[in-house]
Order: sequence, then structure tokens, then C-alpha cells
Amino acid sequence: VLEYGAHVTSWVPDDGHGEALFTSKFAHLDGSAALRGGVPVIFPQFGPGRIVKHGFARTTHWAIAAAETHGAVPEARLALADDE
Repeated sequence: VLEYGAHVTSWVPDDGHGEALFTSKFAHLDGSAALRGGVPVIFPQFGPGRIVKHGFARTTHWAIAAAETHGAVPEARLALADDE
């Protein structure tokens, strides 16, 4: 999970079949553009509209509010702060 966009970029299931999510090899992981692939947070709209396409949440830096592990299961909670 990246802090930029709270974007999930990787998931490997327990069945051993390897990476289950696609992330484009052309994806910018430096926060300069929205990512292609993975699991994005689309909020508050999907598609084009009055604000940036697919909403501002996927191109905003989130803060890690909590991170813990329950056995072999990781859990992360990210928070988006108010801004303009």
C-alpha cells in the first residue's frame, strides 16, 4: 500500500500462485501521477466531472494512521486530512 493515493499495488494470496494484482510497468510510483493498476481509492466520483478524473483521493498523500499484524494478516489504516 502506498501513501500516495492509499493505493494497493501488490497482493500475493496464500495459495502460492504469485502476484494477483497488475500494476503497469509504466506506473509512476513517485507521486507525480495517478497509478495505473492495483486497487485505487476512487472518491468522490468515478470518471470525469467537475473535479479531477476519478476524484482527488487517488492523487492525494494519505497518512498511515495504524499498522499492525494479526498472525500472518497485515492490516493498515490510512487517513486523509482536510485541505483546500
